[in-house]
Amino acid sequence: MIVYHGSLEKIETPEIRVPNRALDYSEGFYTTTSYKQAEDWVRRKLDKDCPTGYVNTYELDDSSIEKYKYLIFDKPSEEWVDFVMKNRTQQDFCHDYDIVYGPVANDKVYAAFALYEGGIIDKQNLISELKAYKLYEESYSNLITEIRLKQHEFNNHINAMDINSEYGDGANPVILKSEFILSLCEHLMGGQSLGAKEKSIIDRCTAKVYRVYQQGNYS
Repeated sequence: MIVYHGSLEKIETPEIRVPNRALDYSEGFYTTTSYKQAEDWVRRKLDKDCPTGYVNTYELDDSSIEKYKYLIFDKPSEEWVDFVMKNRTQQDFCHDYDIVYGPVANDKVYAAFALYEGGIIDKQNLISELKAYKLYEESYSNLITEIRLKQHEFNNHINAMDINSEYGDGANPVILKSEFILSLCEHLMGGQSLGAKEKSIIDRCTAKVYRVYQQGNYS
């Protein structure tokens, strides 16, 4: 099996580094079977200080997995949600699996988890939402529809424009927020794709809005 790992450096020998933030499956060396997913991760990381990135490729002997203690999630499920939430929210939680295989939600899908944490949607609705997504390059349509239908029922509110230094899984927070706003605008326009001019305006406005916030170390 061929797997990929996006990085700003060439990694010939995979190693486990202690993360500075909570991850879906705790600390580990994350790989994906999707080259595009790894490539897109690299593109989000690139900036003027780090203009070069790499998609590291490895060959995994999947027949050797049986030798290790492993956990496999074929699709979003209650067990998967519970496992991810424990890793992301419980500081004292530490699993003892050597290998964990399953879907990894990108930053857009984390919005659905935020709704779940805030009590706006229950676990079954969360799972339904995630199954509707590809968990990668998914649209916001179902999620936004759910919010619109239920927003009058709750006193909880999520600030979609909120941002902090850990936003974006280590990528440039402002770039990811710009991508979020772009996706939101395209959805509000009925799924129409914005042109280069409109994208440029969103990028420049987003950078200007968050510039002072960034300069103040997100405080």
